[in-house]
Amino acid sequence: MRLASAAVLESLAAFSLCGTLAADSGRPMLTQLANSETKSQNSVDFALGEVTVTRAALPGEGWKISIPFRPTTGGTLLTNWTALQMDLRDAAGHLASTSPIKHITNGWVIYNGWGRLDPTVGWRLKADFVMDSDFGSTNLYVVRVPTAPDGQVVTNLAGVPIRIFFPGGNMLAVRAQPEHPETAVTLVRVSDEDGNDIDEGTGAWELHSFKKAIRLPRAGEAVVVTLAIQNSLHLEFRFNPTVVKQGTANN
Repeated sequence: MRLASAAVLESLAAFSLCGTLAADSGRPMLTQLANSETKSQNSVDFALGEVTVTRAALPGEGWKISIPFRPTTGGTLLTNWTALQMDLRDAAGHLASTSPIKHITNGWVIYNGWGRLDPTVGWRLKADFVMDSDFGSTNLYVVRVPTAPDGQVVTNLAGVPIRIFFPGGNMLAVRAQPEHPETAVTLVRVSDEDGNDIDEGTGAWELHSFKKAIRLPRAGEAVVVTLAIQNSLHLEFRFNPTVVKQGTANN
């Protein structure tokens, strides 16, 4: 199922998993990856950097894991890509916990993880990548949702059935029903009817749904939700991590 506009499709372009680039800081951030592969469409490259592990500060956490990605087009870093629903395991199947929060260091988009994985064996990372800003206009939809106790909207956006409702408290929830494997539902903005931002910052995100804390408007007023319906990219990486001693890690 293809839902992206021409602008989004252009920014999907080519994806390569490679091991040939050095970090801006001087320390090599990429090593040759076992079972590396290249996926190409026009001019965008997606590189997985050297995944490093250091001993976690708290007993029982095992390893702190640094996962660097570099999405580029024409050599320019693209910072509007987010990795969702990362599944990071070692060869024995031990699963790491990963954070959806990203930060940018020396031209790399970095994610952190924690877990008791074995760094002496190969690891596998599965991730779904989506854009988090700069959407094409044909991917954006604005929906007005009443805030009555049973207020909800069930609609169809770009062929995707969407339910928007209030599960309790000050939470707003959006869910694709049923889920479409290649499609992501992304919150762009939530406001009151006067256009004031009512996003409270906290929430939980998945590929096909999310919950978001909001500041509820006055009784009888509606919440205005702007959504992006976009393609998601499912990629799989296989590599061997690098153990780094405390004090020598890049981030």
